[in-house]
Amino acid sequence: RKLKPDARPIDKPDDPYGIVSVADCRLIVFDNISEATRIWIKGQQFSLRYLFEDEKLSKEFDGGSIAVFRLAPVDYHRFHSPIKGTIGKLMKQITGTYYTVNPIAIQGNLDVLTSNQRTVITIENDYFEKIVFVAIGALLVGSVNFTVKPCQTVEKGDELGNTNNEVL
Repeated sequence: RKLKPDARPIDKPDDPYGIVSVADCRLIVFDNISEATRIWIKGQQFSLRYLFEDEKLSKEFDGGSIAVFRLAPVDYHRFHSPIKGTIGKLMKQITGTYYTVNPIAIQGNLDVLTSNQRTVITIENDYFEKIVFVAIGALLVGSVNFTVKPCQTVEKGDELGNTNNEVL
């Protein structure tokens, strides 16, 4: 179910450079993709190209920062926009499975971030130009469902979608 409007106030909603958490989650942030793959994401096949299944988009974000917002089965299962912006035209669903995304799995040989079902969108604005948002389905969390449409304007903290939270 949805949160009450005042349940999660957005800090500095008018600050265009402020980024907010997209979910009630476990969060890890890296300054760049290389650092994330060296320290934390150990899948043999992990790359932005495999994550996005888009060569052009992966080149555009090569060397960029990465934040991983991991939901657990007990969490509120809706996710929100980290910035104010416009949903891009890209809304790409990628078929995959539902492996667990707990930290032990992410540090193993199986590349769960690029093997699981996921949907890739972009959010564009004047301050960050463009960010990529990848919602990944997982064991005990289920598939992801976006409630926004391409070209829709969103405020920081607006709902982008939810998971069906089924045991698979």
